[in-house]
Amino acid sequence: AAMAWAARGGEPSSLPAAVADAVLSKYASLPKNGKPQAHEYTSLAGFALTDDLTPDAPPVVVALGTGTKCLGADRRCSEGLALADSHAEVLARRALVLYMYDEIDRLVAAGRTRALEKPRVSIFRPERSEKTSVGGAIARDRTRPWCSLRPGVRVHMYVSQSPCGDASIFRARTSDDATNASTAVPRVNKRAKTAANLGAGSTGAKLLTGAADGPGATDAEFGVGAQRPGAARLKPGRGARTSCMSCSDKMCKWNALGLQGELLSSVVQSPVRISSVVVAAPEGGAEGGAEG
Repeated sequence: AAMAWAARGGEPSSLPAAVADAVLSKYASLPKNGKPQAHEYTSLAGFALTDDLTPDAPPVVVALGTGTKCLGADRRCSEGLALADSHAEVLARRALVLYMYDEIDRLVAAGRTRALEKPRVSIFRPERSEKTSVGGAIARDRTRPWCSLRPGVRVHMYVSQSPCGDASIFRARTSDDATNASTAVPRVNKRAKTAANLGAGSTGAKLLTGAADGPGATDAEFGVGAQRPGAARLKPGRGARTSCMSCSDKMCKWNALGLQGELLSSVVQSPVRISSVVVAAPEGGAEGGAEG
């Protein structure tokens, strides 16, 4: 089953299932190398595109990522030679950025290709440079971004479990919920299960230093009480404390500033935002709910 939170309305109800099927099918088609064994566990994230030019076509998967690891703050490399955050959501987004670079290359190449060759259309389109007034003279501003996401192209994200951080704050289960879950759900979302074991609404993600609002506002941990939504959090983990923000916070940043990142912002005119997020849930797992 799949639950979806859409950043904007108007999406067909079958879209979450289509996005989930597309990502899972693409992952299943990959070689076994690097995939977890039967006794191992990992998280999967992916990005898929839909295009109004082909409304009947299934979502096209363009980026995948798996992983649950993150380096402790003491192991981060100041030269940038070690990947600090290897959570699936972050790796999938890095793959998506690489795909965007390829699409911009395709857009540039299309401008040099003969019309008869009809290359595949890029997800980006060129934008005319704006004219600005410099000392009373009109000149074209060539420092501004020169392309944008094509109208009708939408980016959808799939994750196989709730992202760490605020998205993993679950409603406390009642005794009836626990009874139903133990008898009817053999497989449980790992983070939902962790929340149930540690206490009401526990994410395991640590509050960012200074995020608490004054004395007495420190976030509850390990079942002392419900965690407060809306606070900036670091990645959870049993080892050394990390300095990486939680996936929930990073996804919030991506949707505010765009998935393209700072470097591509000098080329892409408008932020590339997520149209919908699809989160997998086991049967009966949705009853736990989410807070905030």
